[in-house]
Amino acid sequence: MTVFNDAYDGTRAVRATAQGEVFTGTIGFGCRKDMTGAGVTFSNYYGSALPRAPEDHPQTTEHPVWFYFDNTRFQVTLIYTPWEGVWTANGVLDSRVLEHWASGSRLEIVNMSGDTVTTFGLNQSRAAREKMRQVCGY
Repeated sequence: MTVFNDAYDGTRAVRATAQGEVFTGTIGFGCRKDMTGAGVTFSNYYGSALPRAPEDHPQTTEHPVWFYFDNTRFQVTLIYTPWEGVWTANGVLDSRVLEHWASGSRLEIVNMSGDTVTTFGLNQSRAAREKMRQVCGY
C-alpha cells in the first residue's frame, strides 16, 4: 500500500507499507521532501528474532539486521523504542537500496545470528519507488 500525502505543514510525503508473511510484522518505507534519505519503520512484530525491552525501559536499543532483497543484502541498524513498540531506521534507504526494493520480488529481514525475522513480498514496490522519486528526489 502506498500513501501519498501532504504533511501538516504542507511538506510532501510518501509512505509504503506491507504486512509480513503470516502477518508477522508491518514494514513501512517512507520519505518527506525535507528529509535526507528515506526511513524504515517496523512494527507489530511479536516474534523472537528481534529482542524487545519492556515498555517502561527508559532508552532505545540498537539491533543490526540484514535486509535481503532477493540475493542482495544490506546491513541496517534498527532502533527499538520500547514505549512505542516500533523499530526505526532513518536515512538508510538511499537510491541503491530503493532500486533493489523496487526491482526485487522478496525482502527478508534476518538478524545477525541468521534467524529470519520476517519476509515480505514486494508486489507494487516499483510504483511506490517512483512516487518516492517524484516527491523526495531519490
